[in-house]
Amino acid sequence: MEMDNVNNKLNTVLGLFRNIISLNNRRKLIAKRLESKYPQRRMLCQGGYSSKIFKLVMQKDNATVRKYLRLTVTSLESVFNYSKQFLKTEKGWSCYFNITVFLYWLGCGASYRVTGASFEISRYTVRDIVHKCLKGFLTFKSSVIKYPMESEFSEISRQFNQLAGSTIFDRALGVIDGTHIPIAVPTRLRDEYMNRKSFTSLNLQAVCSSTNKFLSICVGFPGSMPDEAVLYNSELFNTHSFPPAGYYLLGDNAYSCRASPIGILTPYKRLQPLTARQKKFNALHSKARSIIENTFGTLKLRWRSIFDNVLRLKVEHCIETIAVACVMHNICLNDGFEIDEKYNISEDLKYEEVLIEDENIAAAVMRDEIANNIRL
Repeated sequence: MEMDNVNNKLNTVLGLFRNIISLNNRRKLIAKRLESKYPQRRMLCQGGYSSKIFKLVMQKDNATVRKYLRLTVTSLESVFNYSKQFLKTEKGWSCYFNITVFLYWLGCGASYRVTGASFEISRYTVRDIVHKCLKGFLTFKSSVIKYPMESEFSEISRQFNQLAGSTIFDRALGVIDGTHIPIAVPTRLRDEYMNRKSFTSLNLQAVCSSTNKFLSICVGFPGSMPDEAVLYNSELFNTHSFPPAGYYLLGDNAYSCRASPIGILTPYKRLQPLTARQKKFNALHSKARSIIENTFGTLKLRWRSIFDNVLRLKVEHCIETIAVACVMHNICLNDGFEIDEKYNISEDLKYEEVLIEDENIAAAVMRDEIANNIRL
């Protein structure tokens, strides 16, 4: 009796296996018939590999890479090399396809739906690719955006003096400033993110070198916070790691002149009549400081479709997008990408002057000593 039960169970199991094999064979037969009847179906299953833009990118068509990805072919190869460290492509889309889709989204400012239509993939696939690439490139932030070595200090200061057309900034190692990136936020957060220019934004604080390279960035604080408040809460200010003692950053009047915990050299305030030397100092300071506006301008023009419009993502994804754009800026710096457009920096030049009482006495004395060395 027991043997009969065992045999019945075995026959049932074997019957199920036969049914599964039969169904599998039928599916293969149907797939072959569809492929012979609809030859394009095979390419559609491969998704965006058949898209025109991706084919041209793989052919290294410089016009396509420049127009849609906002890079040169040379810098695109650099980006591909970075991406291979975090994109595992044993299964799924290739590294090249992932990066092409991501750069198209970043460079054209297109929605997930439009980007998906351009590459013959779903908007959900685009979303997954974008989020994966944002997370991946953020892992390079500390290695790509970093402080210069001590051996580079003298050359950096020399370049700032060259920008100013003077020799007075021999201890300058960078320029600090902030800019607003427009974003869309829920109604309940509008007051928190509303800046003095009456639009909702995120603050991007950056320190750049004399060669337009980002040395430090701080992004994430709402637009309602003034530049000085962002500085107080930034890693740069609280770690006291840069610039070292005896050196300083150049900053506009949105910051107070200070010697510690980090040195920031600002122009003389126009709250009182200025002497000829003070006016000359301000003019030279402005020339040297203009490099940060050029850096912001290059960043915003390369990714103009993102920064010229309102970023309509979750706030945390807006923060990641802005930070990754800065990382990409450093990776692609001096790649020969010529920007034909002119960026209007007039809005960024509007600053809020801090109270003169907030200035550090030691820093004010240092500024006076520098001004006194100016030849009229």
